[in-house]
Amino acid sequence: MIVWVVAKGALDMANNPKLSLSLHFDSNGNPLSGVGPGVGLAFITAYFPKAQYVIRIASAYFTLKGFKISRGFIAPKTQLQILVGREEGLNVQKTIKTIIHEIVGDFGSCEEDLYEVISDLKDRIRTGQFVIKDAREMQVKFHCKFYICDDRYIWHGSANYTGLGLTQSAEQVSVSNDLDEIRLFTSWYNEA
Repeated sequence: MIVWVVAKGALDMANNPKLSLSLHFDSNGNPLSGVGPGVGLAFITAYFPKAQYVIRIASAYFTLKGFKISRGFIAPKTQLQILVGREEGLNVQKTIKTIIHEIVGDFGSCEEDLYEVISDLKDRIRTGQFVIKDAREMQVKFHCKFYICDDRYIWHGSANYTGLGLTQSAEQVSVSNDLDEIRLFTSWYNEA
């Protein structure tokens, strides 16, 4: 059984021009595809808790807010690997400084308390449960956005691993459990 769920107001776009979240579910209530603001969070909520070993994320952008939103859905022993690389690219020497600068900037410019998030991130880095890799040195522009959960699920679309990408921007996402597709994306991820 396939069910479409349309968020309140989506059917009356003439009176409310704000885009709404629309999700397509399988018979078990898991999202298969979706479009609109918050679609990334809907997929994180459904699929991150299913990962017990490793979650691989390819995202043009990473922010502390993205991690804050998702960290409650990540099992304590699940390793989080993130491959980042803004499509503009940077030279290799500036990459680590830039990532650190972005994290510090995100921490310093927000109005919410991120102390616990930073502490959790620091602990995960120290124990090897958080690994951030850089794709900015690649010879091509990096614009990928996909999430692989334990080689069981891959979901991909336009949602970056940021607060905006997961909760506010109108994005689109689809999931697959096709092992050949997961192997293909995992192989590319590891090579990148």
